[in-house]
Amino acid sequence: MKTVHDHLTGALENLQTENLKKFKAKLNEVHVKKGCANIPRGLLEKADVLDLVNRLLSYYGEKYAVQVTVNVLKIINCKDQAEKLHKDTTKMMHFIERHQKELIQQTAMVEGVLDMLDAFPPAPLLQLLELLRVLRVLRAQRDRQPERNAQREAPRLDEEGRRLHHQEPGEGWGSGAMPGTAQDQLRNVLEELEEQELERFKSTLNQITVRPGFENIPRGRMEKKDSTYLSHLLVSFYTEGYALELTAEVLEAINRKDQAVRLRQAARIDLR
Repeated sequence: MKTVHDHLTGALENLQTENLKKFKAKLNEVHVKKGCANIPRGLLEKADVLDLVNRLLSYYGEKYAVQVTVNVLKIINCKDQAEKLHKDTTKMMHFIERHQKELIQQTAMVEGVLDMLDAFPPAPLLQLLELLRVLRVLRAQRDRQPERNAQREAPRLDEEGRRLHHQEPGEGWGSGAMPGTAQDQLRNVLEELEEQELERFKSTLNQITVRPGFENIPRGRMEKKDSTYLSHLLVSFYTEGYALELTAEVLEAINRKDQAVRLRQAARIDLR
């Protein structure tokens, strides 16, 4: 389950650079409740999104930090982000209130496990914690992908991504295809887009409907980024196989079907 920190980070990462500047300026001026103070301008000017979220939480606490953020977003006319943040955090708070007793019990149990782990040597302990983290991610992905079609398709795409990653340059590629890893193929296609087309690609990628278990890349993570960084983001957010498929869909949506066909031929994935 996402935390308040996650929701605040997601909301602010979706702001364009100019809107983020406006947010910082208004955050320093907005009226806050008695007993609270505005965050000093000097702490906001050069703060990135993570710094900004940490400042909000340290000054206002989780619940009021959300209220302040929603208010400021409305003031700078980012009403969509404000409504989404309010809706998502309200749903989360209600869940916590309904299951408070169970969550406390689970927290106590985890603390007991951590106490027992203190007896382990440092290296095995780190390995165990990393294993637990991976298992948690895998379980979350499984729980958030109830559709049978998605469950059947994901392993095939992941295997395809691994095959592409280990394929030698030039191995099995037809005329006009793009050798290399999945990230290489994505970068090569994106480099063919003109500047305006690349901006449309980013905007569409931020809004397009993605599979259950995945999320759209925040707008702020893509702004002013080149094709190399964008291809890295695609693979890190969606895995190699699904990144190839989703990129082809976005290319079609911005009317660059020639590059979508080129990508599909290179990846040998029949997406239609």
